[in-house]
Amino acid sequence: MFRSAPTSIRPSALTSAIHRVSATCSALLLRKYEYNMWFDNLGRKIAKDHHAHGVKQHKDDFKLLQAYLNGEDCGDLLDRYEPPITSVDREAEMRAAYADFTRRLEQR
Repeated sequence: MFRSAPTSIRPSALTSAIHRVSATCSALLLRKYEYNMWFDNLGRKIAKDHHAHGVKQHKDDFKLLQAYLNGEDCGDLLDRYEPPITSVDREAEMRAAYADFTRRLEQR
């Protein structure tokens, strides 16, 4: 039998709590994949996890990337990807975007 929520909990507060939990779970999941995700100069992705591989990523590209980052022989990796190859910091990007949007809103 379904019971309604107690009247002491405002629907808006419950909805807000659900959104916070959902956003936290999503952020943790994204962070898991993004710690081992890199992009070349043209935006092509190289990822460690097979669920997050780039479109044309070869099976050994992440291992070759690790060799490249350590200054070792990286085989034919640079034939497929254009340096610089950089990691992702989505949290820093989101903070910068939030600051920019806040600034724009205050200028209105």
